Parts: sequence; C-alpha cells; structure tokens
Amino acid sequence: FVKSILSRFNPVPAISAINGDNASSSKELINEPMGYISNVLVYKSRRGLGYGRVLMAALEGIARLWSCADVRLHVDANDVSGKVAQELYWSLGY
Repeated sequence: FVKSILSRFNPVPAISAINGDNASSSKELINEPMGYISNVLVYKSRRGLGYGRVLMAALEGIARLWSCADVRLHVDANDVSGKVAQELYWSLGY
C-alpha cells in the first residue's frame, strides 16, 4: 500500500517560489524539480505512534533522491479539522 502511495509522488518543476520567498531563491528554483506533499493521512487509532513522521521522512527521502530543490506541503488550514496535521508539520519544521 505504501509503495503505491509513494509511486504517485511526482516532483514537478518549480516555476516560481511561493509564499513570498525572496527573488534570489525564486530564481534558483526555476526549472528545478520540486516535491509537493498533500493528503498524508494516518488512521485516528494509529496517531501518536510515529507513522506520520515515518511517512514524511520517506517522502522527504524520495525528494532528495530525485534532487528536488524544495518540498512544498498542503495542509488543512482549519484550526479544528487540520490541527493534528498542522502540529505534526510544525514539529517537522514546515
């Protein structure tokens, strides 16, 4: 199952930096592979056991193998429904 998820992780070329990055970093990312992570899910009964960290480490490892210049992350911005995911990503430095 995890193998099928990871095989769908496809780096896309970055056309510009997002979220107000400065111009010099934007120029460095043009035409460089960029990873994009979205919809990382862990069953409620398995949360807090480190599975989310393992999944993220695997995805970041794939991004490094593919020489991605950057990895971007999509997360639910809602303070209630997205709180658990937001806390995980903040703890990982996103």
